[in-house]
Amino acid sequence: MKFQITILFIFYGFILFSQPKQINVDGKIFGEEEEPLKNVLIEIFQEDSLFEKYRTENKGEYHFKLPYDHDYVLVFSKNKYYQKIVNIKAGGIKREDVSFAQKFGDWEVYLFKEVAGVDASILDEAVGEIYFNEVSGFFDWDASYFELIKDDLSNFEMELKEKREEALQNRIENYSSGFEALKERAKPIEDLIPKQDKKTISNYDALLVNAYNAIPKIVKENFEQKNRYYIITREVIIEGVNPVIFRKVVHEWGGKYYFRNGVNITGLQFELLTATEYDFAPSFDEEK
Repeated sequence: MKFQITILFIFYGFILFSQPKQINVDGKIFGEEEEPLKNVLIEIFQEDSLFEKYRTENKGEYHFKLPYDHDYVLVFSKNKYYQKIVNIKAGGIKREDVSFAQKFGDWEVYLFKEVAGVDASILDEAVGEIYFNEVSGFFDWDASYFELIKDDLSNFEMELKEKREEALQNRIENYSSGFEALKERAKPIEDLIPKQDKKTISNYDALLVNAYNAIPKIVKENFEQKNRYYIITREVIIEGVNPVIFRKVVHEWGGKYYFRNGVNITGLQFELLTATEYDFAPSFDEEK
């Protein structure tokens, strides 16, 4: 993740062709992972009045023109992201004042997702300002303006990073504690079955295991380790029948899931239907 709040935009130089009739503004808007952000709202205010609105395209691009002789405030915003504001100081500047063929280079604007508890008041003001250099006849980035807010932007950037890491850790802890509480409330299946039924169920289980194991079959097993879980795949092959794929998925937090051809089954069904020997006979101990 790149925190480039202080690097609001990058100029790629100016293009010299002919004296521009208007201020040409082009660029792209990116998210935290440098992914282009589409449908970002760009509001342009001219002397405190809304002058125009634009939306970024699929690749996060924007293109628009601004008349000379006005000051502008550009507000870049998107739902659940912090806004960015840029000032363009062009009041009193005429077309004939501008050096021939000046065009703004592409701007790269970065927006960052909102994080609860972060003081973002620094972003209520502009984080960058463009002014007209009367000596060179070019528009340029005002470095002195940036120096005034550099420390506040750096503090905001650090707080944003810390709060984001804190929020992530809290989600992990809440998830873990919730799972532990669920495990404590869960009851073993044996506790849910009446005592008088346990022996009958055990007898039927044994009969089912014996009957299934009497069928000639081949069971191929494969083990696959993933990032935070592993998968045991068993392919049951019986002559004259399409192969059946069984999977057991075990997560590192303790969750276990079982599937037969992609359909959920129980752990008992998984073991019964993939057994090749009489090495598994689920039963309930009869209380004496």
